Amino acid sequence: MPRIEQKQIKGTGNTAISLNVIRQQFEKSLGEYPACTFLVLNQWLQAPVSDTGKSDCECEKRAKDLAPLLNRHTEAAYSPSSGLSSTIGKPFQEKWDLVDESLKKGRISIIKGAAEQIGGQDSVFKHGHHVVLFLSTGAEERTRKCYVGFDPDISATKESQNLWDKLVKDNETENKKVKNLESAQLYHMVRTMILGEGASGVGPLIRKYYPDREKGLDKIQRFL
Repeated sequence: MPRIEQKQIKGTGNTAISLNVIRQQFEKSLGEYPACTFLVLNQWLQAPVSDTGKSDCECEKRAKDLAPLLNRHTEAAYSPSSGLSSTIGKPFQEKWDLVDESLKKGRISIIKGAAEQIGGQDSVFKHGHHVVLFLSTGAEERTRKCYVGFDPDISATKESQNLWDKLVKDNETENKKVKNLESAQLYHMVRTMILGEGASGVGPLIRKYYPDREKGLDKIQRFL
């Protein structure tokens, strides 16, 4: 199955809502650094910080927990994935249009699909399902629509993995010892992974997604 094309966001991003609004929503939801604990880091990032040095497989629970924090609408987050993987009902173009309409209202979309289709190019998760959050619509050109999505998976791309490795090194620690860091250090790691190292723009976990709007999501292949 072809992976949905993804791109890092550069500059202002050309998104329906400004990257500043997206940054502000994350900053508001993250809170202040004194409240940042190892549990908070695990809430926001799918990072290799277990005692075994591996990432957990809780992408769906994480997405459902984070969606209400990032939602800018009074209605609950939109979960269109079952419809997007079924040929029953409306054409796929119209189903994607419903995602657009939901996002324009400020409703986060929870997108669950096959790991090899919606996960990052370099993700360690190659089978089963993966879940990301669509935050906004966007466009590179008038004729090519896309979505701004948040994927907490540290291993998703070379850029995200490299930034994580840099932050671990800067704190003079290793993955399985990140839990011992101080609140300010943990907060800096979470914030930098999501919002990047600068005062504007976003980090490598927030990317543009370009699904084929004439098609839906592939069925998730179960495996033993």
